Amino acid sequence: MYSENPQIVHIHGNVNEQIILGVNPDQNDLSDSVDITFLQFKKYFQRLSSRLDESWQKAISCIEDSKGRGEKIMLQVVGHSLDVSDEDLLKEIFSMSDQIIIYHHNEEAYIDHLRKLISLYGKDGFEKLRKEKDFYFMPLPLYTWTKQQSKNEQQNILS
Repeated sequence: MYSENPQIVHIHGNVNEQIILGVNPDQNDLSDSVDITFLQFKKYFQRLSSRLDESWQKAISCIEDSKGRGEKIMLQVVGHSLDVSDEDLLKEIFSMSDQIIIYHHNEEAYIDHLRKLISLYGKDGFEKLRKEKDFYFMPLPLYTWTKQQSKNEQQNILS
């Protein structure tokens, strides 16, 4: 059984609020004396300053509560790059999920998602994730039309 109350979490914000488009932390961020010159460009700082970290923690608590009630957690990833800059969030939410569906809009995006996940987990770690979870890659239904159909649509809109 999956939760009757799905929750959408925008880990990078949304168009009505601040959007997180920062860079990865680097070695300087790991030391005791952090250089704050470019801190506002770091993703972790932007998450904290925009309070997106608070909504993330609420979502994690909600997942934990659902799992405590025996509910299965289905994670659907749409429009996320799966970049290493979000490794901490991705690994946390993937580990809590029973089913993971990653949507892609074309073959190139699918291959890019594969590369990034293997980069995040390593070959063996990614294979383990796939075996332990109900894991799928799926094309977005919106993008299943052909390039010719897309060109026809564009011509119809312009005419």
